Amino acid sequence: MSHLSFQLQLLFQSYVIRPFRTKRIGLLLLIASFVAGLILGLCFSSFAREKLFIYEYSSGYVSLIFHPDTSISTLILKRVFGNFQFFLLLFALSFSIFLSPLQVLFLVYRGFIVGAVSISIVAEYGFVGIVNVAVLIFPVQLMLAVCFSLYLVQAIPCAMSFLRQRSFCGIKHIITAAIITFILSFGTVIFEIVVVLFLVRPFNLSV
Repeated sequence: MSHLSFQLQLLFQSYVIRPFRTKRIGLLLLIASFVAGLILGLCFSSFAREKLFIYEYSSGYVSLIFHPDTSISTLILKRVFGNFQFFLLLFALSFSIFLSPLQVLFLVYRGFIVGAVSISIVAEYGFVGIVNVAVLIFPVQLMLAVCFSLYLVQAIPCAMSFLRQRSFCGIKHIITAAIITFILSFGTVIFEIVVVLFLVRPFNLSV
């Protein structure tokens, strides 16, 4: 048991702690790209509502999160599956350095959608919408952006290595990084459930 604990600790140290220390600038740039997308979403929310069906998306988000008839198990499954889909997308683009800009673009686009959805929720539900965006949507999505960025700062150098070596030597590294950062994203699900159970619903912050 102690050996397993040591191995898990070593994996966490290698794939989470070390990248935070050695790839800090790249990590900050990727998180900044998400934040830039979020700001664009806040600024161009009317375009998003007209062209990207953001209103329907935001209504579905609100129904899933805040309505008391939504079961916690349903919320957990939706969030875990949603995180898995995005990690799978990033992973699929990790085999060529020429696809790395797309990974960053998807991160920016995710931020854009979050910003646009947030404005839609605030416009539709007023003060209650502001509270929900501030205590739940922004924190969860920023934590997820950190998880995605943590994966990308490890995957992008591997993609460069694949090009130099003309082989996929080292693919195990990005697979492990994807798995560990995906597991790390479970923390955002737990945070979301805690906020919904102990803040949103008890204090009638649901819409």
